[in-house]
Amino acid sequence: MEGLSFEPVVATGPTEENITDASTRFDIGWESQAVAHYNNPAGFRSLPAEDGPADWARVSTLASLDGDPVTPAQVSDIVVGRNSVSFSVDRIGTPVLVKVSYFPNWDVTGADGPYRAGPNLMVVVPTANDVELNYGYTSAEYLSFLFFAMGCAGAVLLALDRARANRRGDDAGISARVDDGVDERLEPDLFAKLLAESGRDGALGLRADNAPTPANPEVGLADRMLGALEAEGTAADPDAVALALDDQLPPVTEEE
Repeated sequence: MEGLSFEPVVATGPTEENITDASTRFDIGWESQAVAHYNNPAGFRSLPAEDGPADWARVSTLASLDGDPVTPAQVSDIVVGRNSVSFSVDRIGTPVLVKVSYFPNWDVTGADGPYRAGPNLMVVVPTANDVELNYGYTSAEYLSFLFFAMGCAGAVLLALDRARANRRGDDAGISARVDDGVDERLEPDLFAKLLAESGRDGALGLRADNAPTPANPEVGLADRMLGALEAEGTAADPDAVALALDDQLPPVTEEE
């Protein structure tokens, strides 16, 4: 940290109207003045600043004698942390050069600024004897964090909705297997599941008239067993019914 003897000068540099085919970004704007000062610091008594308080001089091209003289502040108690810088000054209102690279994420308390100054450092104007700079997040970064969290939440909700849809599809497939009369033996565990889920009232599409169909004798047999259980008022044991059904079904033979 260093108290400056001359106020920085806000130097705007040449405008884009002066751009030629050979021009680069360092030939226009404030950066052109920062490069000129960096290449010959002894040729200027003031630092070129990108912005600053209203009482700092404004020029297009920085000259060697630009900048008003001030009584420099004495800087003490300097503490440099990983994301912070703090120090004390013996006078307020005079600029102090903070020899840390400028970035918009820097925020200061106890001073105005920070202002970007050549080559790429920071200048603050203390408003209190104790000054502290902290590197934090900008509002744009907080907004990006919010969008990221919303995206993660949306992905989780989409995955849960897809899982529920798959479960509904499985249940619909079981019901369709009975309704469509698939010509194959009902597996014992499948029939037990149908029996438990239907509540023995045919809710999953089991035939109510207990009449076997030639295309699907297995479904007809299941209906008759359910009807018999209902008529006798017997509490349906899914495992017992499944075993009984398995014993009564004819063996499956492969078609030649």
